[in-house]
Amino acid sequence: DGPTLRGFVQGWTHRPQPHDVDITFVNYVLHPLAGSETHLLARSHGWTFGEAFLFDASSSFLWEYVFENLFERPSRTDLLVTAPFGCLIGELRYWMREEGILPWLVDPLGSHGEPFVELTPEGFLFGLEGRF
Repeated sequence: DGPTLRGFVQGWTHRPQPHDVDITFVNYVLHPLAGSETHLLARSHGWTFGEAFLFDASSSFLWEYVFENLFERPSRTDLLVTAPFGCLIGELRYWMREEGILPWLVDPLGSHGEPFVELTPEGFLFGLEGRF
């Protein structure tokens, strides 16, 4: 089935599903790694731990309720696993990179992994240029 307005509205008006169709490896390994990327991105641009966590949680929430909600109802597992565990992994990666520990493993793409997002202390901007 394709996306429907009814399904999208139900995603906002009903409780999240306990689980989604993703396998355990995706939910408990890949989703936290994706969450760690948003955390590392924010921390790399001078955001505090708390600000980076809020960015992680906001990113996860937006993904679940805006994008994924087009195809399936938001998942409680995704909401409770991606940001918190991603934050912990991302913070570990951040400190490992700061100390120069396994930089090729911790941040393999370096600044090349963020071509379309610019984060500043004032907020974040999408696009290749951060000035208007």
